[in-house]
Amino acid sequence: MVEFYFGTGGLVRAYSYSLSEVINKSNIIQKTLGYIVDFKVRYNDLEKIKYYFRQNGIRIIDNIFTQDAILIVEIKKEKYTEILNKKEELSFKIFDTKILKECIINYE
Repeated sequence: MVEFYFGTGGLVRAYSYSLSEVINKSNIIQKTLGYIVDFKVRYNDLEKIKYYFRQNGIRIIDNIFTQDAILIVEIKKEKYTEILNKKEELSFKIFDTKILKECIINYE
């Protein structure tokens, strides 16, 4: 019935317009592979590492306070590898780090 009023070309244009409006009004969420990781640091380095994480888009999920501070974070795989490779150059000391699980990370 719709094809009768619009014809084949009009129908294609109407669908194309509708699809383009949906795409323009939708939010695109980008995803990447990552990890949930814990980083064990000294208390006097805690604010430095938190600042570093915030500046690099690394989401802090939890803080655990024991003899040392442990930060649980959500981090992209590439960023985790980068931190491990330049661990000695950072302004804070990471005593230990452990991957708790792999995950999918949403980012903008």
